[in-house]
Amino acid sequence: MKYSSIEDICGGFVNKDFDIFEFQSRLQTFMLPDEVYHVYSDFLTSIDDELEDIIYSSQSQDYYENGVKIVNIVKDYLSVHSDLRD
Repeated sequence: MKYSSIEDICGGFVNKDFDIFEFQSRLQTFMLPDEVYHVYSDFLTSIDDELEDIIYSSQSQDYYENGVKIVNIVKDYLSVHSDLRD
C-alpha cells in the first residue's frame, strides 16, 4: 500500500502495517504542500512531540494503544482541516 496522505499513514499504523517508530518517521517526512506548510507544520510538530513522549515514557506494550490515541487526534484535526486530506 502506498502511504500518500496523512490519513493513509494513520491507517497503516492502525492496521499494524508498521510500528510506532515508523509511524513517527512517516509523519516526520510527510511532505506538506508549500501553500499549507506554515499553517500545519506546528500541528505536525506537536504530534511528533506526543509520539516522542509515548516512545520514551511508555512501556513498549502500550505503544500501539497510545499511538491509536494520536491517530484519533490527527483524524479529528483532519476532519476540521480538509485541505490536508488526500
